[in-house]
Amino acid sequence: METYTNMERLVHLLNEVNDSDITPRQFLEEKDHSAVPLIRSLLCAEMITEGGHLNWDKKDELAGYGFNLVPIEQDRWGWILGAVVTDAGLITFG
Repeated sequence: METYTNMERLVHLLNEVNDSDITPRQFLEEKDHSAVPLIRSLLCAEMITEGGHLNWDKKDELAGYGFNLVPIEQDRWGWILGAVVTDAGLITFG
C-alpha cells in the first residue's frame, strides 16, 4: 500500500478542484466542491506552525506545485486568515 504525505494529498485535491467544472468565484465552499473541508484541514496542518505562524518553507513548497498562498486578513503580527489560489477560486484557512 502506498502512503502519501499531507503535501501530496493537498496537491492532489487542489488539482481535483482545478480540473473540476466549477464556475469560478471569489471563495470556494463545501457546496462548491466536496474536497474543500479536507483541503482546509490539510492547509492548517501543513501551513501553520505550532506557534501559529505561517510556515514559509511549506508555502514555498506548495508554490513549487503551482499553488500560491495569499493573506486574506492580517494584523501587525502576521496572517490571521490565508487562502490558497485555485483556478476556481480561493480556499481559505486559518
